[in-house]
Amino acid sequence: MMRQLFVLVIVAGAVLADNYWCPKAGEAFECFESSPTERFCLTNGRETAVICSKCKKKFDFCRNDFVKSKRADTDCGAGWESTPCTHDNSHVPAVFPGKL
Repeated sequence: MMRQLFVLVIVAGAVLADNYWCPKAGEAFECFESSPTERFCLTNGRETAVICSKCKKKFDFCRNDFVKSKRADTDCGAGWESTPCTHDNSHVPAVFPGKL
């Protein structure tokens, strides 16, 4: 019983966390876009960014170690949800360039 509970907790943690498989530099960046206009406030501890789309979120996780901010209004400023989606904050290349 305890073993099953432990496995369930591990699986639930993996599903709820923002963890992605990241390709190596030069490999195809594969992502099925299900929410192209959803906005996210991301941070890596040094910088913040407001981006659009789940694929851009995955790309920035892999390239810049960005994660979803727990303090979005503080990190990205009030009204960050109304940031317009542009090529700069939503485009994802077909080939992963590698980590910065």
